[in-house]
Amino acid sequence: DWGGPADYIDSETGILVPPAPRDSFANRLADAIRTLADDPDLRHRMGQAGARKVKDEFDWNRKIDRILDIYAEALAKGS
Repeated sequence: DWGGPADYIDSETGILVPPAPRDSFANRLADAIRTLADDPDLRHRMGQAGARKVKDEFDWNRKIDRILDIYAEALAKGS
């Protein structure tokens, strides 16, 4: 739950493990891994949610369309 992963993963798509306190991080990470290893339904749901999120938010064509919308909005406000 820090840096890049925290920007892309949510509770539906994965398990974020806070890096602090540092001394218990390995145990908390192991717990998260065990949670996924022990629950095939959870893994499936998170996998499906992750695939949807990638398609909805990170598809290059959608990104291009969004950038063009932002430029159009900026130009309209500048007129």
